[in-house]
Amino acid sequence: SIVQTYEMHEIKPEVDQDASVDFYDLRLINSVKAGEWLGERMDATDGTPGKTVKGGSVTPVKGKNYPILYDKSNIAEVYENKKTTLYSKINGAVSYVDGKISVSNHLEINGDVNFSTGNINFDGYVTIKGTVSDGFSVVATKDIEINSDLGLGNVKEIVSTKGSVYIRGGIASKKQTIIKAAKSVYTKFVDNTVITAGDSVHIGFYCINSFIEAKELVMDSMKGQIIGGNIRTEIRVSAPIIGSEMERKTIIEVTGFDKEAIKNELEKTFQKIVELKKEQQQLKLALTHLDGKGELNPFQRKEYNDQTERLYSIKDEIKELEEKRKNDSYYLKTHGNGEICIGKKIYPNCTLIIQKNFIEITSPVSSTTYYVQDNQIKQVT
Repeated sequence: SIVQTYEMHEIKPEVDQDASVDFYDLRLINSVKAGEWLGERMDATDGTPGKTVKGGSVTPVKGKNYPILYDKSNIAEVYENKKTTLYSKINGAVSYVDGKISVSNHLEINGDVNFSTGNINFDGYVTIKGTVSDGFSVVATKDIEINSDLGLGNVKEIVSTKGSVYIRGGIASKKQTIIKAAKSVYTKFVDNTVITAGDSVHIGFYCINSFIEAKELVMDSMKGQIIGGNIRTEIRVSAPIIGSEMERKTIIEVTGFDKEAIKNELEKTFQKIVELKKEQQQLKLALTHLDGKGELNPFQRKEYNDQTERLYSIKDEIKELEEKRKNDSYYLKTHGNGEICIGKKIYPNCTLIIQKNFIEITSPVSSTTYYVQDNQIKQVT
């Protein structure tokens, strides 16, 4: 049988600059409405008779209908014209859990978070079409999107305990607004903000007088600039411009990472993928064997269902491991065990710290990358 299911989109910021407006767009949440398509399976055919090399007939092997694993509480199955189709029962956010396609809780706020809504504390995904008013907070277990072009001011906090945060319009704060994400943070600009992320922080255009802590900080625009504040990452900082003509004090620190450990982890990940793919093939053969038995007894049916569920679970595991392998391979391209990459210029009164090695910038330096090797500061221009 042929099975197709909802494909999750790649999370990648899009930066567009013209003479009047700078756009910073990202689709973070895979949202669907009730009744939307989530997957389908065409019934297997009876097969086509064949012939041996000596001209004898070969009885066709009937095709097998692989099950589509899905959360029955939020997804409906409709069978018509030899095709099974899945539809969402609710408005929600698509995710895959243990190999099953699911639609999770998704809170959509059409306007602003303010006195009419109160603070938001939600178990699931949150999309805010407006902004968050000063003094209010948004806390969610999954991804948070704040889509107003106006951005944020002096909000209390925006926190995703298990996901990422996207703030379309940026953050201009006077009281050091707090943004936290278990995964990544994406925003147009930050001013006087504290950001903590488990993975990456992506900023479109500028970062002013802010404290940021993450695995890496990437300025997505060719005009991106870090001015003032304190940046602390584990792996790298990449920005076209660091500091300013006014020579505002700017501190950039990369604590460094164990490249050999990452290499070893990469090898283990690769080996695990190989093992899982081998198990995947064995399960497919076992399922084909069971399918050829015709009507299954209760024990065989349980075995069939267990193996099918494991097959889909392996698919999920392989996808996660491939993502990890991709990230680790990317980190290994870093110079030394941590780097600070300046695309255009770094101004005086900037302090760079890489694995406790200090670099004081006393005069403008053009495009360069600093890193540490054998406990010595090195440059690539």
